[in-house]
Amino acid sequence: MLNKKKVSHLVVDSGAFIAGTQIQDLGEKIYTLPQVVDEIKDQNTRNRLQFIAYELKYREPSEEDIKAVISFAKKTGDYCQLSATDLKVIALTLRLEKEVNGDKHIRHEPQVTQVLKKTHSEANESMVGFYVNKNDDKSDDTKSEGNCAENAKEVTEEAIGSDGEEEEEEDSEEGWITPHNVEEIRRQMMGMKVDDEVEEVVSVGCLTGDYAMQNVLLQMGLKVINIKDGLRIRSTKQFVFRCFACLKISTKTCNDFCHNCGNLKTLKRVALTVRDDGTKEVHINFKKPINIRGTAISDGCGFRPFLLFFPVLTQNILKDPDYVNRLNPFAINDVYSRSSRINANIRRTVNPNETRRPT
Repeated sequence: MLNKKKVSHLVVDSGAFIAGTQIQDLGEKIYTLPQVVDEIKDQNTRNRLQFIAYELKYREPSEEDIKAVISFAKKTGDYCQLSATDLKVIALTLRLEKEVNGDKHIRHEPQVTQVLKKTHSEANESMVGFYVNKNDDKSDDTKSEGNCAENAKEVTEEAIGSDGEEEEEEDSEEGWITPHNVEEIRRQMMGMKVDDEVEEVVSVGCLTGDYAMQNVLLQMGLKVINIKDGLRIRSTKQFVFRCFACLKISTKTCNDFCHNCGNLKTLKRVALTVRDDGTKEVHINFKKPINIRGTAISDGCGFRPFLLFFPVLTQNILKDPDYVNRLNPFAINDVYSRSSRINANIRRTVNPNETRRPT
């Protein structure tokens, strides 16, 4: 199990602080980012960070590692699920892994999940020249079983008086949940490893409960430490995007528009596996309802008046029309003038037909 021995270099995400995990019992040197601490808004968690019993080291990843993580997350389809802080946490884990263990074992391409069919190595009965008598085998087996049963009965009748009571006492706890094996059974039910003899020595790991982060970390060959039992993914996945309007598959994770039909926000993330013959299979959850919010009006503006001036119509449209000159004297929404500071240029949002008090 990964959390029995302390990790030499442990990178911590905000989820571990919020969950109240005893991080000092999991790692020797604990690293994090200033952005991770800024994400914590819970007052109790922030108070606990003021009185921690270990040294929390702040470190920033390099730009090279951030670019590598972004490129890898786009290939796995998890890029849209990760924030800038999450990408930096993964990049910091990658940087420490390179410094401690090198970069030979780090993957640059994700592993596609393959679905293999079960094969049975049985003899072909239709083959000419071969004949297998199943009845003879069954009769021989039954005869041998009968002889073994008679011999075993004679032996057990002789030895049951002396050793029977001791065996019952030894096997009395087998199959029962006791204080000695309750932890092992609980981990086994949660799908975790219960082999205490073989322990994996982890020098660099990341403590997070985010499934998207865990998927990217495991696909890259990095170690993941679970916050609590059951908060760790059991298998890695690769995701693609499927348009529910035209049913086309896209591997681009940064697009809001479908590359085929051009519809906005119709791309849904689905898991991808590869069959044994090389064909790809997409797993779609048809039980999940499709969000149709904002589709009543064709231009997508709806009740958002600010989109009437700058509607989002294409993928590469500029978000800010005045992105070059911030001090445009003809700006529609001027926030630099003196009149904007005294609220003299604010539009009235009330109904003009509403009855008012006589002045």
